Amino acid sequence: MTEIEKNCLVEFFNSINEKFEYVVLRNANELPYENFSNDIDILVDENNFLEFEQNMNKILISNGFERVERTSFHGIECYTFYNIKNEINSLKIDLFFNVQGGGVKYYDFKDIIIYKEKTENDIFVLKNEIEYFLTALKTIAAGGKLKEKYLNNFLESSIKETHTLYKNLKSKKLYSYLSEIKTSKKNPINIDRKSILKEVRANNWDESKITTILNNFNHIKNEILRSFKHNYKFVFVGPDGSGKTTLNEKLINESFIKTRAKKERFKVFHHRPHLLPMISEIFKKNKASDEVEDYDHINNPHSGKSSNTIVSIIKLMYYTFDYTFGFLFKILPLNRQGKFIIFDRYYYDFIVDQKRSAINIPKPIVKILYKLFIPKPTKVYFIKVDPITAHERKKELSVAAIEVINNEYTILTSEFTNFKMIENNDLDKAYYELLEDFIISTSTKVKIWIQKF
Repeated sequence: MTEIEKNCLVEFFNSINEKFEYVVLRNANELPYENFSNDIDILVDENNFLEFEQNMNKILISNGFERVERTSFHGIECYTFYNIKNEINSLKIDLFFNVQGGGVKYYDFKDIIIYKEKTENDIFVLKNEIEYFLTALKTIAAGGKLKEKYLNNFLESSIKETHTLYKNLKSKKLYSYLSEIKTSKKNPINIDRKSILKEVRANNWDESKITTILNNFNHIKNEILRSFKHNYKFVFVGPDGSGKTTLNEKLINESFIKTRAKKERFKVFHHRPHLLPMISEIFKKNKASDEVEDYDHINNPHSGKSSNTIVSIIKLMYYTFDYTFGFLFKILPLNRQGKFIIFDRYYYDFIVDQKRSAINIPKPIVKILYKLFIPKPTKVYFIKVDPITAHERKKELSVAAIEVINNEYTILTSEFTNFKMIENNDLDKAYYELLEDFIISTSTKVKIWIQKF
């Protein structure tokens, strides 16, 4: 954790200690001076949420964190704050209002906050026994298995301390699973998650029909909205040897250091969604024949003979269908999960470098199809490098061919607003430029409304 991040957390926790009831869930022993977790999970009172959020934003802004990526996920408000003034700093804070999972609520804030205590660093946390119990509950309720560390913690925890939570548990099935762990000292073999959710929903319904209807409605609404809310699609284009693959792999592998985004959050596609198979596979042709599509695995990307106009149009319509419906059936579900979608090459190759896909269609037609049917990326990174340098890295294309591709992508950069040119003459400099723009593209300016605290 950098000095900037540490100073910000110290001020943040000093502030909320004075103004709010809260507990940090998990891994809080070293806070605010050290943070050994990816994110900081905080349980807060939903009734004070807006005031808490504004207070949080005010503190973060005062410490130079001007941008934030915010997502809502299963009743959790997730914030990643960025400070990109001189260097890149980030803090990830997740706000919880209750204990829930799968759209059902197990405990309210008021049921949990009574078990708070203070660490040596004046951070409010849950008593260990309560933390162990909730970890076990959420894991089993989700149909998972407790890791050895958490299993041992749960086995060593006192039932007396968690008696009230056990008593108020809204699922007999879940209660029996937790009891089974205590007696057998191991995870249940089979966990019926659907039965657990059904029981909890039924109990919530008996307690308050209106609240249950609203909760279920909001859960479904948020699940749908999340599919369309975030357009996290990034495309890397450029000639062979430009370093586009090196840069996107560096972003994926090292992004956690600066953005708190784990490697698992990225999903990489090559050229298209691949909802449909390659045409060559349909007709059982050799993949190295005139049907050239698997760009990263051919020795000579321009070796294929261009198809005639009719065949070229059929090919392009086939690929257009793949982009359009691949987006609906493969990309949107990933959007709902908050994934960062990376395309190594994209539809733009059909405009810039038709020899690669062995087609021959007037560019205006290709562009019209793009504007009408092709999902638009958040940002297209055109990785530009000197043609001689690119040729030295990869000999497949001539210097002249690379220069033509560079010129064509330069034209598209001026034509499409979502394009950004990154000159890759210095890898570290190019990567920092990429990372900074990636953060800006996935976040918004932090806003606060005027209020006295």
